[in-house]
Formats: sequence, C-alpha cells, structure tokens
Amino acid sequence: MSLFSFLPENARARDVWNIRPGLESAWQVLPSRVLTAPSELSKSEKAVIAAYYSILKGYGTEAGAEQLIEEVFGVRLSLDGRALRQVIEGSERDLDGGKFAPILSYVHKLATASYKLMQRDADKVLSAGWGERTLTDVVVICATMSMYVSTMLGHCIDPPGAIDA
Repeated sequence: MSLFSFLPENARARDVWNIRPGLESAWQVLPSRVLTAPSELSKSEKAVIAAYYSILKGYGTEAGAEQLIEEVFGVRLSLDGRALRQVIEGSERDLDGGKFAPILSYVHKLATASYKLMQRDADKVLSAGWGERTLTDVVVICATMSMYVSTMLGHCIDPPGAIDA
C-alpha cells in the first residue's frame, strides 16, 4: 500500500511510471533490452537472476516471482519453481552441474555486500566457463532490478503477489 497521496491505494509499478510524462516509456526500454539482448544466459536464467536479486533485496517472494518478472519485463515467463527454490535455499550447486552457482553467488554478494566484491568473485564466474560479457549481463540485470526495487520500496508499493496483512 503506497503512502503517497497521488498514487491509488493498491498502486502498481505502472502507477509510479505514469506520474511523469515519458517515464513509463523510458522505463520499458531498459528491462526489455536486458531481457532480449543476445547473451550466454537464457531468458529463463535472466529471470531467475532478477527474481533472486529482488528477493535478496527484500522485494518479492518465490511465490510471486513470476508476477514480479512479468511486471518488470512485461513478458510472461514460466520460472522453474524448483530451480528458484534451490537458489533461495542456497542449494543451487545441483543446477546445471553447478555452472550457474558462481553467477548466483556473485548475485548474492552484489545484493547483500557489494562493497566486498573482488576480482576473485568475478574469477569464479569466469572459471566456470562464462564470459566477461555474461558477467556484465548479470550486473546489468541486477542494476535494473535495483532501480525497480528501490522505486517500488521508496513508494511503499507491495511486490506483485503480496498478501495484505
């Protein structure tokens, strides 16, 4: 529930983006480009990264992850619930033989202690077989979600799928 008088009681992202002319169309460009840009990461992997980052930042839940991704990226993606659950529980090493785990570790540190990121964190991702551009993709996905999460939390807007207490 937003605390801002100019927003409706059950405000969503679109209500915020519409407060300034052109803001919504500007916002739509970044997420769509992030999701569709050529990458070693699939759309589904990008969505898992985005959902995981948002959950780590305190905005959203596993149950509302698909709605969150749809609201941010404007597309309906079926997230692998089992994979996302493994990520949240920290047992992601079982996914794809563990290749995705260093990316998720990087995302975790970026979300919770970015000031502690070091070359060795990047090296773990690179030594797992991912390229530097892929690591940049990961950072840009997280930065996009950071903007979104900060905007929603700053306006006191509940995440998609939130149940009113």
